[in-house]
Amino acid sequence: MSADKPLDEVRVKMKPVIAYFEKIKTMYTGSDKEDKKLRYASYYNLAKIYCYLDDPAAAIREADALAMNDYDESDGKMLRMMAENLDIQLKRNNTSTRHFSMDIASYEPPVK
Repeated sequence: MSADKPLDEVRVKMKPVIAYFEKIKTMYTGSDKEDKKLRYASYYNLAKIYCYLDDPAAAIREADALAMNDYDESDGKMLRMMAENLDIQLKRNNTSTRHFSMDIASYEPPVK
């Protein structure tokens, strides 16, 4: 991952990782502590991955699921807030990603 390159290649490379964490969520559906911990780790990791991949909607979905997992609700709230802030930042800057190249030579100073 690089700040000046699109995330398309990274998203492709992360597909198996995302699929693995999605599979874990469906494999361990019990209500015992061990199953909750595994689901918690999957939700947490997926929320972080989606934030890094500039997908705040998916990150919010995972953060909410983490909070509802009944293991550590505060982490779910923290991850949701992080994803919401990312969404606000992207909308404010009218972009869909934080990863793009900048041509400094084409910038002009503000007009007074």
